[in-house]
Amino acid sequence: MRNVNRLSGILWLISVIAVLISLIIVLRFDIALNPSELNSDVMGKTLQNVTKSSTAHIIELVFDELSDIAIVVLAALLYLGFSKQSRAGALAGSACLLAGGIILAAHNMGNFALTWIAKDYVLATGTKALALEVAASSMLLTAKWGVAIGSFFFVLGVLIYSVIVTQLSKSVGWLGVIGSILAFIAIPIGWLGPQLQMISVSLYLPLIIWEVTFGIWLIRKKS
Repeated sequence: MRNVNRLSGILWLISVIAVLISLIIVLRFDIALNPSELNSDVMGKTLQNVTKSSTAHIIELVFDELSDIAIVVLAALLYLGFSKQSRAGALAGSACLLAGGIILAAHNMGNFALTWIAKDYVLATGTKALALEVAASSMLLTAKWGVAIGSFFFVLGVLIYSVIVTQLSKSVGWLGVIGSILAFIAIPIGWLGPQLQMISVSLYLPLIIWEVTFGIWLIRKKS
């Protein structure tokens, strides 16, 4: 069981690190794909930025996929590690993490196609450029709903496991509960407008801190 916990901790840290690397790439190359931009002139600029930094865009998506795959594997490992504390709770938590990981992975797979749409858009003119912009907008809208739904299931899974962890470590468990509640609030805020996105990111920070704490705690957990 110690090996299961240790592997779970390592995978959790890999998931967090992969997301942070992806975020750094997005900010560095200005290739954020925001739902608030779908019906504005900013959409064209976003497609141009993706074309200009297509390699960075693909690398960013690879790190996102790595994080999502780690979550899917974690769903099974955490059930093995915590079913003794609560079989029903661990099953529910793992089911949510599995659903969240699969939905997020599917959403990121769709974003790979945006790279080639963006390249065609930069070379296109007139009605073809408009059609490509509409196609990209539709794709991003679908993808962003995937992010919201996938994030909801992921955070719900974290909340369930945090409650279970309170039986073993109150500090780690309650940090996860608080982080999850704030993350639930952050999910819809990110849709309201780009001016509120920093607030949404700030609300996610406690959850990220918990993820790092939880990963280290799992690695050090003796049984």
